[in-house]
Amino acid sequence: MIQTERIGVNAVERIVLEELNCFFREQPVSDYGIDAHIEICNAKEPTGKLIGVQIKAGTSYFKEDIGEYIVFRDKQRHLEYWLKHSLPVIIVLYNPETKECIWEHINESTIVMINKSNWKINIPKNKVLSKSSLNALKAITNKTTEYKGRFQTLALAKPWMQAIKQGNNVVVEYADWVNKSSGKSSITIKIIDPNTLEEKVVLDWNVAYFPMQIYEDILKRLFPWADVEIDEEFYYEYDRQTFSENFGIYDKEDDIYHYDDEDYLEWKNRLPKIRPYENIAGEVDYYRVKLNINEIGTIFLKLDEYLENTSSYILNKDDIIE
Repeated sequence: MIQTERIGVNAVERIVLEELNCFFREQPVSDYGIDAHIEICNAKEPTGKLIGVQIKAGTSYFKEDIGEYIVFRDKQRHLEYWLKHSLPVIIVLYNPETKECIWEHINESTIVMINKSNWKINIPKNKVLSKSSLNALKAITNKTTEYKGRFQTLALAKPWMQAIKQGNNVVVEYADWVNKSSGKSSITIKIIDPNTLEEKVVLDWNVAYFPMQIYEDILKRLFPWADVEIDEEFYYEYDRQTFSENFGIYDKEDDIYHYDDEDYLEWKNRLPKIRPYENIAGEVDYYRVKLNINEIGTIFLKLDEYLENTSSYILNKDDIIE
């Protein structure tokens, strides 16, 4: 079952990357009900407009065939989560026998309630996820304004902000293929318990593309709610090693480098604030940075607390006299 699900995720990823020319970002298993995000691109340029994707793989999902549609049935708890999600959500069914994916947008107009606990959705058999799906996916995201899109970005990052407030460290491990004009990168976000040093991966993009952008701007756009600094403790050994190799005096007998600590500190203070800790073969720069909540993040958390816990009267648009 797990292998079939993995094949389904891989199949959708291939279509998104190769046919739609969009970004596919698989989500951690802990993200209940959402397997991945699709970021819509225009001419390979990311737009920041995201769609949540739930992927179901297996021939069993295609058994209820009613002619032009495949019927997908599920429990109410999943539906409530998808309808309330900060992103629009689509469901994709993958048939391992035909290697085909069909999909539908999950919203109030496409779902059919059977009873209080169960619902269904009719997925057109001709709604195949392919290059021709791009305009329909764009139309889904275009219903979300730039304002709402920015708010969605903050809402998705709320668990990471909360982790920082609780005293955990949130770090971003970022690899930049420096010689690729495509802006090829990989990004992993980890929450680290400062007491046990246990690391939990909460986001892992094996491949992401940010063409014609520098890493400082990429980090600012990805994490508008955070101030970014290098993970000093993690960088310590790398910085010492780099300085030793370039400015230290090697003692062959003891197999160590000797250098002056004051010279090291002067050299370190001249380094860029955000810098790679390592470069592999002149091809890939590796960074590890810590996220600290900035003013935007602080304000968002206060607003979120108000929206979650405060009772107030709700005005409708029709109440307002223009």
